[in-house]
Amino acid sequence: MGNDIDGKVFGDITEEYDRFRPEYCSGLTEAIFACSGIGEGSVILEIGIGTGKATVPFLEAGCNVDAVDISENMIEFCREKFAGYKNLFLMTADFAVFDTPRRYDLIYSATAFHWIPSEISYMKALSLLRPGGTLAVFRNYPAAGESGSSVDQKIQAAYEAVRGPSGPRPSALDRMRSSEIEMSAHGFRDVVSQMFYSQRKMTASDYIGVMRTYSDHIASPPDERVQLEEKVFDAIESEGGMITVYDSQALVMGHK
Repeated sequence: MGNDIDGKVFGDITEEYDRFRPEYCSGLTEAIFACSGIGEGSVILEIGIGTGKATVPFLEAGCNVDAVDISENMIEFCREKFAGYKNLFLMTADFAVFDTPRRYDLIYSATAFHWIPSEISYMKALSLLRPGGTLAVFRNYPAAGESGSSVDQKIQAAYEAVRGPSGPRPSALDRMRSSEIEMSAHGFRDVVSQMFYSQRKMTASDYIGVMRTYSDHIASPPDERVQLEEKVFDAIESEGGMITVYDSQALVMGHK
């Protein structure tokens, strides 16, 4: 895997993940349908289904969805959540070593593709797509409060107090452009990208719930997590007890 922790750890927080991670903008899924031309009866593959935050639009459209996830707990969660759908086939598998004789009209991945080394992920996707098939990779980048706002500054100060100063982080737009270049470099054609924006209002307690689903937070030592949660909670409470989270959802698509 490409990050400091194994993606399986999310299987230990399925309920929290499903509650606190956002849905994806309707405009984003509409853009995937328009670019890929999929519809009823199309055969598609979802990489890293998680708790199915991006799955419903494809099921409702009548697509036949194969979905893989490295976590058995996530797969079992989805078996129960989507028990009423007969067009979903769930498999516990690491996409890096996954294989099937099926070829897909669309392969998509929602905030999961980055867990797979890029030298494996793109070539594997190419091999599993039919000629002309589409790869759609999208990811959510949340921001706590408007950049430079009082609550944003207090939360950043909380992180620095616990973890020390951090360097500048690339913007969601920069990361999207990098993914676009990367997809093109791995042999996909007509690569396009688009950003979608939404907002969520939540209490300080709910924002702590969101934090607990982030990989960097999960990977932190327990005492560090407690300190950080307390400081972030106090920062939000000092600003009225509510926070607006701004989600930037980056979509990159290309054809085989």
